[in-house]
Amino acid sequence: NRTQLQDLLLRLWSIGEQRKTVVFVTHDIDEAIILADRIIFMNDGIIDSEGSPSEMFSSDTSPRLSAFLKSFKREF
Repeated sequence: NRTQLQDLLLRLWSIGEQRKTVVFVTHDIDEAIILADRIIFMNDGIIDSEGSPSEMFSSDTSPRLSAFLKSFKREF
């Protein structure tokens, strides 16, 4: 199940002293917020916006990303 996979990834990242880089592709904004320290928003294979979860919800995002995120209400 998804929650178990997310928990497993978070545990793996916390093990040891070495930082691990993982590229995780999702269309689920909630999942991206839970798992990511950086998010890349792509449109037609081109990077549209990139930043931390809180930066992605700032007022300085691209018009396309703003339109996509309009229905999400988040506080960081």
